[in-house]
Amino acid sequence: MKKILIFVLSIILIGTIVYYLFLKRTPYSIASNIAGFKVPTSLTVEQFQDNWINNPGGDGELFILFSFQESEKENLVTACKMNNYKPLPINDTLPDNFIYRYIKKENQSGFYKLEKDREDKRNYQITILNLQENKLIIYTVIY
Repeated sequence: MKKILIFVLSIILIGTIVYYLFLKRTPYSIASNIAGFKVPTSLTVEQFQDNWINNPGGDGELFILFSFQESEKENLVTACKMNNYKPLPINDTLPDNFIYRYIKKENQSGFYKLEKDREDKRNYQITILNLQENKLIIYTVIY
């Protein structure tokens, strides 16, 4: 009887771990983790690229592009300010130009948060709230 109970509890534990690690990984949960605030599910996912799930070395990149309505702008601005985002334009040097495909360098309407790896400067993650085009951009790259 004790072995059956241990077996059932093990199955439940494994199922819970699989759910939280793999099945619950949505653009909204990932973006909320990186952005530092709850990304509303009312935002529209325009692009979602999660290119490292099958890479055992951990290298890869994540890109999420959301669009939002004018009515959501104020709440997103407040969330950025509460999380110490910097105002655009991006004054930091980025290791690559990927993000500039989605935002103009001279864009001054919005906020961003940049985190660079201290050991490998090519690794970074950036969250951008582009108020000019009503876009929320999440990008992470690890080499």
